[in-house]
Amino acid sequence: TIMSKSAHMKGLEFILELGPLPEKLIGDVFRIRQILNNLLSNALKFTSSGYIKLAVQGKALQHGIHELEIKIEDTGIGISRKDKNKLFSAFSQIDDALNRSYQGTGLGLVICQELVKLMRGQLTLKTTPGQGSIFTVVLRTNQLSQRYALSPLPEWLNKRVLIFDPHPQSRRASAQMMISLGARVYCVESIAHLQSLQEAFDYLFATLPTMKKASREQMLEALCVFNAGKRILWYSGDEPLTDFPAYTEDFEAQVRMPLTITKLEGIVHGNIKEKVSPQQSKLNTLPKARILAVDDMDMNLKLLDTWLADSPVQLTLSTSGQDSVNRCKNEEFDLILMDVQMPGMDGIQATRHIRKTPLNAGTPIIAVTAHAFKEEQERLLSSGMEDYLPKPIEFSTLITLIKRWCQGVDSSAMALPTLDWQLALKRANQNRDLAMELLREFIAHLPQAAEIIRSEWDARHYKGVQDEIHRLHGACCYTGVPKLQALANEMESALKLGNHYEVAEMLPTIILECEIAAAQADKFIQDNGAFNSH
Repeated sequence: TIMSKSAHMKGLEFILELGPLPEKLIGDVFRIRQILNNLLSNALKFTSSGYIKLAVQGKALQHGIHELEIKIEDTGIGISRKDKNKLFSAFSQIDDALNRSYQGTGLGLVICQELVKLMRGQLTLKTTPGQGSIFTVVLRTNQLSQRYALSPLPEWLNKRVLIFDPHPQSRRASAQMMISLGARVYCVESIAHLQSLQEAFDYLFATLPTMKKASREQMLEALCVFNAGKRILWYSGDEPLTDFPAYTEDFEAQVRMPLTITKLEGIVHGNIKEKVSPQQSKLNTLPKARILAVDDMDMNLKLLDTWLADSPVQLTLSTSGQDSVNRCKNEEFDLILMDVQMPGMDGIQATRHIRKTPLNAGTPIIAVTAHAFKEEQERLLSSGMEDYLPKPIEFSTLITLIKRWCQGVDSSAMALPTLDWQLALKRANQNRDLAMELLREFIAHLPQAAEIIRSEWDARHYKGVQDEIHRLHGACCYTGVPKLQALANEMESALKLGNHYEVAEMLPTIILECEIAAAQADKFIQDNGAFNSH
């Protein structure tokens, strides 16, 4: 789920291709997840257009052994034959020109290779410069069940399913899955072909590609009148009905790609997510930004909290200028909504103090004011605020403002670098010695933190996991490890909500990132620590 959303954020297709596999296999789930997360993360990092495909198939061997073959394919930059030989060496660097855009790959692949060896498997690479790469992992597991997950099911048997998907790889993967479940599948790649069909279908699975708004509306017009018992919209970018709420009643649901068994079960049993209101659709398009709202009126804060409660935004509320300054000393925000007129320390004074804090010196601060005259606007902008939001606040204006100022905030932790020295410097107020010392102290405690998280999780001590993740996230905020900081933040949020299934999915990723961050930071300190004595 995390990887597919990360791919979609970059405008990439994420394709899941599953062959028939036994329902139950015995293997090292923790290590396999680590390998998958790291290889998919690398594919995401090296691919700027096209697709990423995860393909899994199996083969039954003698004595209850089942051989798994896992392929991660991308249409990224590829690797030359010369650099391919260096790739699995710790901290190896591929072509200097590429390194400026893609850093920190070598160590993760070394870890993958070692994990595969520990499970007595094989990891191979097939790659072509400029075309992409295919990593193949072959592992042996013990087969526990004779029943296969992708086998004909009564609810799909002989159901007529039409798949409309312009992307050939995605279309083929979806068709293979539906055929395995017993459906009678028909595929079309164009609207013209779809409109030429006269017969009725039980299901229409329509995948909307990313395109201009006008073209999308034309496509929806054609799809909403197609003769099918249930019409399902599959999407990879923004939810397609966000901009076209009028079409909501014409479709059973809109579901994010890729196609999975769980999502198909939801379609059959009618428990896929409910159709959303136009207001909720707008909220769903917001980035996962950390926003501080400052106002001495509780009702104003309550309004913002109510509006943004069901959005990806993480909202923190503050009731005074002084309190907002104190929070900004210890917590980093992506945007601050600052009431101008408050008793005691007003919004302008608070802004000046916040500009002196290492964590929020560059955070956009928006003046919230009932006096939006031109002279007042100029005064606020000259005081260090970047924009203004007029009172009374309107919902649509707020959404537009958040999108404008948080458009660079990537909700995907996977897209962030492991180590960011410029960020470490910023948080140390450009003091190189302090930044280096904070980084040293951080990595010294990292192995212990990772071990506590792992052991507390294994013991099902969820409060212990949450406490340690909270400490880790706080420590990340004082140095330059943005990827680990974002992962810790996501995991802490999931723990607070009790989403333990989501935490289980994230755990291998954050443990692996702890190892990678420690190794990269240690090497950086060894290579650059000498300037401390200057």
